[in-house]
Amino acid sequence: MTMERIMAGFMRYGAFASIGLTAGGSLLLLMSDPHPIFSVSERACPNLCMSSTGAILTLLGLMMLILVSIGRLLLCSVLFLSQDETHMARISMATVLLVLASALFRLLS
Repeated sequence: MTMERIMAGFMRYGAFASIGLTAGGSLLLLMSDPHPIFSVSERACPNLCMSSTGAILTLLGLMMLILVSIGRLLLCSVLFLSQDETHMARISMATVLLVLASALFRLLS
């Protein structure tokens, strides 16, 4: 199997899964009563009403989309190393470290 096919399959199925999860969570949010999306500014609703199942699924779908991008970079690194492209593998790993550092910075601040 070629590098392009491996990457395409990983990105395709990862994106479909994360979009499905996000869409399902959004539908649950819209069907809930009262609608937490529209009541955030009116009442105290910390963390976008994370007590709602729909909000948790939506957040997980969005996190999964970010993880698919990180996984793509890790997969690129492995595939580049298997083809003796160490320079490109280092660039992919540096990008992974930058993404992880920015996520940790946001979580810890």
